Parts: sequence; C-alpha cells; structure tokens
Amino acid sequence: MRKVYLDHSATTPVDPRVLEAMMPYLTDRFGNASSVHAFGQEARAAVDRARRQVASLIGARANEIVFTSGGTEANNLAVRGFCEAAANHGRRIDLGAGLVGSPFALRFFQCRHHGEAPGRQLCPERHQGGRDR
Repeated sequence: MRKVYLDHSATTPVDPRVLEAMMPYLTDRFGNASSVHAFGQEARAAVDRARRQVASLIGARANEIVFTSGGTEANNLAVRGFCEAAANHGRRIDLGAGLVGSPFALRFFQCRHHGEAPGRQLCPERHQGGRDR
C-alpha cells in the first residue's frame, strides 16, 4: 500500500538542494547570526546570501524577505503587517470581533504602541506589585 502524507501544513520534506546547502550550517559551520564572533558572522553572511537568493527568485528586494522559525510566527507577522497597513490608511481591524460568542476564551489587553501587553495583564500572579518590563 502506498502512503501519502497529507499534513503539509505542519511540516514538509526538505528539498534535497536545500538540505545540501544547509548541511554545513547544521553540522560544523553553525553559529548565532546575531552574534559578533566569527561563527555568528559566518552564519549572518549565509542568511544574508539566502535572503538575496530568495529575493532574486521572486522579484523582491532582499530587505523584504523575512525568515521565521515557523507557522505561528509567520502568521503573527502577517496579521501584524495587515493591521499596520490598515492603520496607515486610517482603518482599525478588530481581530477579536469574529471570536465573540465562540467557544474560545477571550481576554483583551491594553497594548502599548508596538503591540506589547504589560506583563501584569498577561501573568498577574507573577507581577503582584512589581514593575512591568
């Protein structure tokens, strides 16, 4: 019997060409691309090169390419971009309106300018009388 994988929303196989290009950075040339040491700078150069390659492939500018760690981060980035674009045109997006009355538990927070919610709202038991960070 032939098996067919139908959950590509969760994970997908890596193209052999991508795996080949990534193997050095997954084995012996790894480094934190945000660090200033040589390992980090080599990783940063590889990420920047990949960013330029993807941009060239899709006809974009390199600074328009954002790599994320997974689906949730990518979805949040897309929603935030959508809301910011709407705000730039004087519109407001109410993301919670469609969930009111649904089986989801909703809690609304007062957010700071960049969408941060103060810590005492998110986890009040850890901020009893303390300062928000």
